[in-house]
Amino acid sequence: MRECRRVFSRRSLLWLLVLMAAVVFFHRVDHHNAPGFAAAYRQTAAQLAASPDPSAALSQMEAESRRYMTALLWRSTDDPDLLELYRDQARQVLGDDYETAAMAYDLSDQAQAEFTARQQAQQTLRQQLDYLASYPGYLDTIHENAANMPTLSIFMDSSAGKFHAENVKKTDRDFPRSADVSLTLTETAGLENFLQDGVVSVCILLWMLVTVLRLTEERRSSLRYLVFGSPRGRTWLALRRVGILGLSAALGTALLMLTGLVTDSLLYGGLGDLSAAAQSSEIFQNFPYPLTLRQVLWAYYLLKTLGMWLMGLLLWLILQLIHHLQTAMVAAAFLAVEYSLFAFVPDSYAIVALRYINVFSFVGMEKTFLHYLNINLLGRAVNGAMLCTALLPVLLVLAAAGAVVYAG
Repeated sequence: MRECRRVFSRRSLLWLLVLMAAVVFFHRVDHHNAPGFAAAYRQTAAQLAASPDPSAALSQMEAESRRYMTALLWRSTDDPDLLELYRDQARQVLGDDYETAAMAYDLSDQAQAEFTARQQAQQTLRQQLDYLASYPGYLDTIHENAANMPTLSIFMDSSAGKFHAENVKKTDRDFPRSADVSLTLTETAGLENFLQDGVVSVCILLWMLVTVLRLTEERRSSLRYLVFGSPRGRTWLALRRVGILGLSAALGTALLMLTGLVTDSLLYGGLGDLSAAAQSSEIFQNFPYPLTLRQVLWAYYLLKTLGMWLMGLLLWLILQLIHHLQTAMVAAAFLAVEYSLFAFVPDSYAIVALRYINVFSFVGMEKTFLHYLNINLLGRAVNGAMLCTALLPVLLVLAAAGAVVYAG
């Protein structure tokens, strides 16, 4: 407890966490949609949810938006050439009495701003509706491919063909049948933007780095041997520091995730129906697991916390092993190679497994878990996200053991 108080008692560390939360907040605000989008999105989504035919209701809204845009173009242009073009368009869209119809629209700056937000909301919801309508067909195609595959003997003629056949079969087993999936139209724009944003991960990683530097202050102040030569021993102190890094990961992840979620909730007027199936959001099209959006957020928090705990332990271990410039260069080169493999290796490359057996796969979990890919691991089709999940506790134990062993 004394060591925990020592690490977290410095005000500069707490102010850093507040600064990271502010960075997340302003980044989310800066990447927000047009002013008024949240209200228009929420209102339009509610109207569609109450309609017996959401697609037809949205088509009527889109038709009205086209009428408004036509009136706006015709009434606001001063170009004689364009005037005739827009007049013909107005006659086609608004009817023979287009002048009266066009003059009925409010074209003030405020009305135009509201129209822009409303049109953007309609485009977003149209994309959602199109996805919800096409998802059952997407699942049917997956299962049809698996059913038709045995008739194609080419799949059994080579090791690559055998892996492809096993990959198709595994995908068939992993993804649900269309009849077993119940999708819901809900306002997921804020949640989608949050889950696809990597800034939160970068901020948590910086927080963990500063925590590690706080743990190793005695090395820089020449108190190393005094600290580790105390009666309570270096092993117990190292174990406490492993726990402190876990606590730091949990607190930092919770605060920065909560900052991002609350910000997006305010900007978008909520996060939608979190009890809906995860596949109700388009970013989870390739997510085969039967989880709700709420369960996804809890799983995301748990995995993100464990992943950042692992990164903290690795950073601590690296700092303990660096005694001269050559070792530091090797560590920097290792991290550079790891990041390059994670960020730039395409799915089709034979070394794609190294993108998942990678320390950065636990930092950028958005890329790891929102992308379904089976990799060829010793001739077997293994899901990359599940491989990461299985490796995480093993690597945590190894990293903690290494950090404790080399703590002195």
